[in-house]
Amino acid sequence: MEMLQKRMQEVRKNGKKGFTLAELLIVVAIVMVLAAIAIPIFTGALGDAKDATAQAQIRSVQAALATEVLLDGNTLATGSTGWTTTTTVTDGVIADFTYSQVSAPVANSATEGTGDNAGTWTVTVYVDETTGTASGS
Repeated sequence: MEMLQKRMQEVRKNGKKGFTLAELLIVVAIVMVLAAIAIPIFTGALGDAKDATAQAQIRSVQAALATEVLLDGNTLATGSTGWTTTTTVTDGVIADFTYSQVSAPVANSATEGTGDNAGTWTVTVYVDETTGTASGS
């Protein structure tokens, strides 16, 4: 603080106003360091949010598929282990979907569209045959 007061008095004596180039460069350097720290943290948070959204999309389509299978009262053919569907989810709304029986579990996945399809997710899920409930990740 004392250093700043001394600097202010020196500037007033000499009749100069404003900041020196060195002072401005130091401020710019500090701002750049802060940005270099903040940007990776922000992008990491975005990545975590996308992962959480993908998991939420999978859970919502699994629940819809399990409900559909149970309401339809379907039984599995010999050799089938469950049901699967691939559908789209836009703004939280699940598109109409059809499901089919499969003989082996299918990996759950959710992929967000790009460009004009940003915000639209393509979701593939599997529902277990023994309980009629969602399984997998």
